[in-house]
Order: sequence, then C-alpha cells, then structure tokens
Amino acid sequence: MATTRTILVVEDSPTELAMVGDCLRGAGYAVLAAADGTQAQAQLAQGAIDLIVMDLILPDINGYELFRIFQRDARTQATPVVMLTQRVSMPEEYYGRTLGAAAYLKKPFRADLLLHEAHRLAPLG
Repeated sequence: MATTRTILVVEDSPTELAMVGDCLRGAGYAVLAAADGTQAQAQLAQGAIDLIVMDLILPDINGYELFRIFQRDARTQATPVVMLTQRVSMPEEYYGRTLGAAAYLKKPFRADLLLHEAHRLAPLG
C-alpha cells in the first residue's frame, strides 16, 4: 500500500504556488498551500506534514523567522524544510543551511531538482 506524503508549500506568488503544487501533486504528493507565514502556521492544524517547501521572501514574516517558528513548534520541529527562493547569494544559502534547512533551491525552480529533494526527504512508499 502506498504511503501518502503531505507537503506544505509556502509561497506568496500565486503562479509559483500553483506551479510548485502541480509539480508535487503530479508526483503523487498531497499538497497544502499557504500564501504567507500566517497561513502556513494555520495549515499546521490540518494534520501531519512530511515536508515544507518555502520561499524566504513573504509578505508578513521573514522566511528565516518562519523557519525558526517551525523549529520551535512540536508539530514541525523534525519536519525537513526546503528553502526555495530568489535569494541566491552564498551568504544567504549558508545562513539557511546553518539554520538547518535540508535543501536550498534557487528560483526559477527546476522540477527535477524539487522532485529529487521531495523524494529524498519525504519518500513515497
């Protein structure tokens, strides 16, 4: 029996949110969507989340701070996070990885790289 995995995608661009969500759904994942940090925190009540894919530039909260919130929340502190962002400098990537990001992907995203990380961090069974 296949195991369904749920991925929370936090992205303020409706187009990019749809593209990332469609990519992950097409591979067999269940996807929860949030356009900002407040919505992302509200989605935690929907049940277990196996992976978080999040932008760093959000309208209501800095992505790094949202990452820290996830780390402090018992529901998500062990959940791997993939940072998907336009912030592509080496210091920013280093900082994200230092915080504990499982992966750091640059926009525009490549579906093959996103799916590779999804399968690595939340394998479908």
